[in-house]
Amino acid sequence: MKILNRLIELVIIIVMALLQKLPAQSNIEILEKIVQQSEEIRLLQVSRDGRWMMWQGVYETEPSEMKVIDTKHPEKMMKFDAKNILFIHDHNLLIQKGSAVEFKDPVKGTTKEFQNVKAFGSIESNDLFWIHYDAKKANAVEVYSKDLKVVYKMSEVDRVKPLDQNLAFYTSTDELKEISIFSSVQKKSEKIYSGKSEVYSLAESKIASGGWLMTVMEKQGLIAIYVDHNHQSKELVVNGQKYFDVISNKPSANEDGLFLILGNYEKMNNDGLDIWYGNEVNLTGHFRKVYEPNRVIWFPEENKIQQIDSRFIDGIAAGKSGMYLSIEKNPNQVDYRDTEISPVPEKTFLYDTKTGSDIYVDEILKYIMVDPLGKILLYKKEGRWISYEIATGEKTALSIGIDASPYFSGETVLWTLNNELWSQDMKSSKLHKLKTFEGKLEVLNARKDPIFNDRNISGFVVDLQKELLLKVIAEDDVKHSVISWKNGVVKTVINQTNHKISSLSGNNISKSHYWIAENYNKNPMIMKKGFAKKTAEQLYDSKQPDTTLKIGMERLQYKGPNNEDLTALLYLPPNIQQNEKLPVVVYIYEVQRKYHNDYLQPTFKNQDGFSIRLLLEAGFMVMLPDITKGSEGPGISALYCVNQAMDQLSKIEQADMTKVGLMGRSFGGYETNFIATQSNRFAAYISGTGFSDPMHSAFAFNYGSYSPDYARLEHGQYSFGDFSENKEKYIKNSPLFYMEQVTAPMLLWSGLKDTNVSPEGNKSTFSALRKYRKPVIALFYTDENHGIIDSKLQKDLTTRIIEWWEYFLKGKRNVPWILKQTKDAV
Repeated sequence: MKILNRLIELVIIIVMALLQKLPAQSNIEILEKIVQQSEEIRLLQVSRDGRWMMWQGVYETEPSEMKVIDTKHPEKMMKFDAKNILFIHDHNLLIQKGSAVEFKDPVKGTTKEFQNVKAFGSIESNDLFWIHYDAKKANAVEVYSKDLKVVYKMSEVDRVKPLDQNLAFYTSTDELKEISIFSSVQKKSEKIYSGKSEVYSLAESKIASGGWLMTVMEKQGLIAIYVDHNHQSKELVVNGQKYFDVISNKPSANEDGLFLILGNYEKMNNDGLDIWYGNEVNLTGHFRKVYEPNRVIWFPEENKIQQIDSRFIDGIAAGKSGMYLSIEKNPNQVDYRDTEISPVPEKTFLYDTKTGSDIYVDEILKYIMVDPLGKILLYKKEGRWISYEIATGEKTALSIGIDASPYFSGETVLWTLNNELWSQDMKSSKLHKLKTFEGKLEVLNARKDPIFNDRNISGFVVDLQKELLLKVIAEDDVKHSVISWKNGVVKTVINQTNHKISSLSGNNISKSHYWIAENYNKNPMIMKKGFAKKTAEQLYDSKQPDTTLKIGMERLQYKGPNNEDLTALLYLPPNIQQNEKLPVVVYIYEVQRKYHNDYLQPTFKNQDGFSIRLLLEAGFMVMLPDITKGSEGPGISALYCVNQAMDQLSKIEQADMTKVGLMGRSFGGYETNFIATQSNRFAAYISGTGFSDPMHSAFAFNYGSYSPDYARLEHGQYSFGDFSENKEKYIKNSPLFYMEQVTAPMLLWSGLKDTNVSPEGNKSTFSALRKYRKPVIALFYTDENHGIIDSKLQKDLTTRIIEWWEYFLKGKRNVPWILKQTKDAV
């Protein structure tokens, strides 16, 4: 009998062992099914008449779909397996499927199909669209009117370039290259160029008399050519030179002038020796071709040239004032990135093209706001906003608070200051309070003037002849509403909500607003609200898993290193039971409470492998604590904040404090590295692309910016201060100095082509942990950069991170790639 019992026990053991090896459905396979139930809404557009709406439905593995609905009958949906769709005219569609394009009028039901198409587009200002056929149809271009009549046709066109209200047709023969401009107003084309050389670029000149600016490629280099409205051409010659390697057309401050950046590449040393000098401000030339920019204003009708002095950097049009903002080079600057990361007051000038003189403005720290009309500059100095009148040079200290934000509208400046809306008359600089609201204001429909793309010079524009859309943020920083303000009349667009609002727009024809609403536990939905309506209606609810509504959230409150109020977002998995204990994954970076209403998309396509939703579906709690910096350094500050958040987490009954994991990426990777050397509260760690030793990293060379990283460590995200004055702080906050103190397993990952944070940092962390016999695995993705871009590798990293947490926080041991390190296979 004893033998029989032992045999039965042996059989049971063997069966159990075999069952463990059977290919049962894994947790990853379950998550893959959840991911397939999800849809992402992208590229939301509303037709010109406001009746029709289009967007792209994007899925994890299935092909995306273009969806179109009638907002009056949203239940009737058209779906297209299309590469691209355009709204044209009031509501018509151009639908691209392979080499075919279909015209569709959803109201009348009219359709027309175009075959053998290689490009298409529209000129909305004149209700035209164009089709460019391939060689099977003689590379012809046809321009169609709203009623589908051909208004113009040209054959043997190599390519079509859309201009503002015109089209440029590029044609060629064995002998000649030609360009013709089609006018959408006159419905005809005129030849503006014919020559043997290739046209490298073409743009409308934007000067008052019209014409075009071309750059033409010849053997000796690029030539700039201006073609006037009579098709007469002039070549740019500067100091006897007309061939350049670089010709860049920038917005001009002159009605009759072109502003160009010219340059010729400096010769690179290829003789086997590269010499670096300590007085070089920019080392980029040791790695790739660079040029010294020559900033010129070309008045082609007079054939006159003016040049901005080379002692200045930048040169940005100050509206249409005829003046250009320029910053004097700082003789004390060691590296070109020093003042980018750690701004200092810079001597700012205006170059006056009328007099050819440089007018001193002020020493300005960081941001300058420029009126697009060219009347005033706004900047901060000594705790006040200063208004500088460009025409006279007069400065006025404004009484508005330093935290106010300006928006230009004609000759008025609109200001938001906390919960107040103000206006300023440019001529008098007088301020007038327009209204006080019940929450902090944020302007939603301001646009950045495209002139201002360089450095810290900007200009935000609103149109006060149209409605101003304002987000009103409640005191709790969670709830908000959206209101419309026009000529003092306030209307509610979106009632107070804690949903995230995006893609908000208004349409005066349909008299409705449209937007996407979402939340951490509410999938994205498309909403509509009529101007006169009190409530919104839902037009579309995106496809999502059934578990979405069951996800919970707690907000844990604690104090930061400066006694400031901080929040940790604690997400609770669906179907959590009151009496169960669950493991927790803590993800760290900086302040993260702003993500409180982001929808938790279930996806494996994550650049850092971190998916809150998949971890929740796998049975983990997830916590995102706020981290701020104190005086003792970024590592010690992170440790303090995380400990404060962990103390609050311990009060959550369902949190298993013996099964908590910590992870972060980039700056969060550095924070994770440091905390791992100082804490025993975590069962495992994951660190991605993080610094291991701030001292080495500060003076290591960054191959993304071709400069050392000390500015970033001293004054940027890390804020250590100058190394020579804070050596002890660097040492105390260096993870590499304390790696022998790590008490839990660590997973590291990096892209080997990362030029932002060198993978050598993670290799150093790996080497130190390996030396001290700490459990460590490193994942190095050979062709990836600071984040993982390849979708297959994104899934690989996301999967491995989930498996890591299941292994160390849930005790699921059948993970071969981890077992190879731990060697504790059953």
